Order: sequence, then C-alpha cells, then structure tokens
Amino acid sequence: MKENSKIRLFEDTSGNSGLLEIELTNSSISFKQAEDNTKTSIKESNIGTLKTGFMKKNLKILLLEDNPADVGLLKIALQKAGMSFSLAVVATKEDFIEGLLSFKPDIILSDHSLPAFNSIEALAIVKSNNLDTPFILVSGTVSEEFAIDCMKSGVDDYLIKDSLVRLPSSIEAIFSRKETKRGKESIELLHKELKNAYQDIAEKNKS
Repeated sequence: MKENSKIRLFEDTSGNSGLLEIELTNSSISFKQAEDNTKTSIKESNIGTLKTGFMKKNLKILLLEDNPADVGLLKIALQKAGMSFSLAVVATKEDFIEGLLSFKPDIILSDHSLPAFNSIEALAIVKSNNLDTPFILVSGTVSEEFAIDCMKSGVDDYLIKDSLVRLPSSIEAIFSRKETKRGKESIELLHKELKNAYQDIAEKNKS
C-alpha cells in the first residue's frame, strides 16, 4: 500500500447522497464529504497489517525436547531450508514457562512425552497465558486418534520425527494462514470504520 492514497466514491444513506473522499495512510483514515468539507478521522486503523511478509528474518523458536540427537536433527532440517532462527531448548515445565515469558518465541515446537512433562500440558500453559503463539507437535509415531485430538485441542500441526523435512514448509504454512486471518480481520475492521464514519457525516449533514 502506498504511504498515502485517496479513494472517491458515492454513498447513499438515509436519503443523503454525496461524494465521500477517503484518504488512507499507514496509521489513519480520513473521511471528507466534498460538499461541506465535513471531516472525520479514525486513528490507528492497523492498515499496516495488510502488508505481506509473514516470515521474520530471525525466527525465535522455543523447543521442548530432552533428546540432544533430535535437537540436532531438527536444527539441520531448518538450516537446510535456509531458515534464519534463534533456538531455545528446554526440557522441564519450569524452563518451558521461563522460556515462554522471557524468550517470547515466535513459534513453539514440542516433543510429546518427556519424563515429567508433555506437549498437552505445554499447550495448556500457552493458552492460560492468553498467547497466540503457533504450536507444532514434533514427536515419534502416535495413533491417528491422538493426532486428531491434538489438532482439536489447538495444536497447529503434527509431525513425526522421521519427517522433519516437512518442518520448514509447515512453519511457513502456519504463518501464512495467520497472516491471511489477520488480513481478513483488518479488512472487516476497515469496512466497519468506513460505515461508521459515513454515518457520522450523514448525521452532521442532517443537523
């Protein structure tokens, strides 16, 4: 989106017709009815969220895993895909909570079963902190029923450790879906704000 752009359109609300000029910037929307220069502004409209680019240059990954060999294989899979990332590895509930709050990861990768902790508990902690951090279960072979239950509980994807080659594309797909969702929400918000702004102008014209 350009830094500044203008849209001119006709609207008809409650019998009031007129030319409405809309000026868009990255941080605000301004509305002006050409006939009387009545102007309404909406600040901080989050238009910037419509910009493309969902992958950060350096992805912060929190990995819940207690097997050093599996940690190494996961790093190799991401490096082969050319991904730039910072990896924080934890293996206990206490360290997971600390990493979640201090490291502030962009995404969480989790083995399912650790000696005193598991992925379901980890996901519950993420939700209890009202975080929308993507969560991928990376584990050994489990039943199809268990995998489906994990997806229903909020896991974004499930990969078996023998298929780590799929991990980079899985991460990319998850961020793409979330970006699309944010874009739709921004468009819906913009539509609502446009409608409310024109109604405000129409009311001012009546008085």
